[in-house]
Amino acid sequence: LAPDVLGNPARGQFFGYGNYWEDAIYIGVLPLLLALSAAVSGLLALARRRPAAASPSRPPGLPMFLLCVLAVSLLLALGGNTPVFPFFYRFVPTFNLFQAPARIMLAFVFALALLAGLGASRWQSPRGRALYWTRLGAAGALAMTAVSLLAWLTLAPGNDLALRLQTLARAFALAGALLFAAALFSLLRPIDGGRAWSAGAALLVCADLIVAGYGLNPGAPSDLYQQPSATIAAIGAALGGHRLLYFPAGADALKYGAYLSFKEFGPPSDAYAMRDSLLPNTAVLAGLPSSGNFDPLVSARYAGLMQVISETHSLPLLRLMDVGIVASPTPLDLEEIAASLDGRARFYRVPGEPRRVWQVASAQTVPDSQSALAALSAPAFDPASTVILEAADASSQPGRVLGPLSPAAVTLPVSFQKAGWLVLSDTSYPGWVAAVDGQPAAVLHADSAFRAVAVPAGAHTVVIDYQPMSLKLGLWMSGLGLAAAVLLGLAAWRWPVGPSSS
Repeated sequence: LAPDVLGNPARGQFFGYGNYWEDAIYIGVLPLLLALSAAVSGLLALARRRPAAASPSRPPGLPMFLLCVLAVSLLLALGGNTPVFPFFYRFVPTFNLFQAPARIMLAFVFALALLAGLGASRWQSPRGRALYWTRLGAAGALAMTAVSLLAWLTLAPGNDLALRLQTLARAFALAGALLFAAALFSLLRPIDGGRAWSAGAALLVCADLIVAGYGLNPGAPSDLYQQPSATIAAIGAALGGHRLLYFPAGADALKYGAYLSFKEFGPPSDAYAMRDSLLPNTAVLAGLPSSGNFDPLVSARYAGLMQVISETHSLPLLRLMDVGIVASPTPLDLEEIAASLDGRARFYRVPGEPRRVWQVASAQTVPDSQSALAALSAPAFDPASTVILEAADASSQPGRVLGPLSPAAVTLPVSFQKAGWLVLSDTSYPGWVAAVDGQPAAVLHADSAFRAVAVPAGAHTVVIDYQPMSLKLGLWMSGLGLAAAVLLGLAAWRWPVGPSSS
């Protein structure tokens, strides 16, 4: 009803918590009132046990269905604040892929907009008691606007409390004005609607949404993306095809402490500085590979490895991840290569020889992934000579036969003096399959987070590709769903349901 009641980051202040432009739900005051009207009509019809004005354009069950969507999506969007979402997260497949429950409010907004459409289709001029309450509501909204405007104009923003009160008054003044306008449009509604009246109502909604959303999506000069800086060029030359890594704590300190704020948008210069720091995912724009891009969905194994690296700053583990340069907002005891434009991010060379592909002669087997992380933390661990395997993989059967290779396939010619393991420092995940000289081979967990394939002595060709069964199953299910939709459409066209037209 009043989205800026706690301020707005586009205006330089936000007193609330979290991501405003992701959590704030607003479809406009007039649409909200229309949605409430449709919801009340649907509930009254349900109480009287009869469809609410059923017609081909107004399905009788639609209001109830939309109300259910509103309730379910709001309940799930509350995340850990209720026991519902955690239960689904732990026990219902695919729910553990939702890392930001508030985004489920997309379904809430969609259902609310459809309810507003239903309310608009049933909008009539108020009569009787409805006329009385509409007039009373208009008077109340006008009084609310006047009092809020008075407070807004008389309060001097001398301190933080006064600024918050002024923000509160401004939001209530705008909400009151919009409520008064909605009541006025209802009171002045012609019996047959009328084009001028309909156009005015549409313009009111447009103006409401434009004011509410103004400034929330700021742009940037095009040269931000077209002209990489000298710093980025120096980093690219020093990387030599290896990967860049921020320790998580340092990346978060720069992202949310310097460049990205939920409270306000920074000056345009911050955009250039953030691009130069290669955060949050801007290394992609420069064509530079990274081991720690911002990603809300990471595997537990990768997260565990990053925790070990953050705690130990182990150079062997950095080389195992094929990290050639480490970026940090705090000084490191390494050779500095470059610094970002504002000096907040500094880039250091990792000594030694980082690699993505390792040919390892010996293995150490541990019970599980946690034990593997503990073994990786040992100061004596050397990824060039030993790979950490897990006992649960010992019973793994050779993988499936490879199908046609995807763009993610990696083909590696290798030569071993004696049987060993080929370790690929890419994240382990269900669905990777391998073949040695065309014969299926098991993909093992290596060093907790990576992938390994056992290779016999001699020269061989190893192919590793991502071919998950879930993708094939999804394609089959989508195909069956499409076929069912076509058949149902043909049936509806051939045997229409409802009164026939003359």
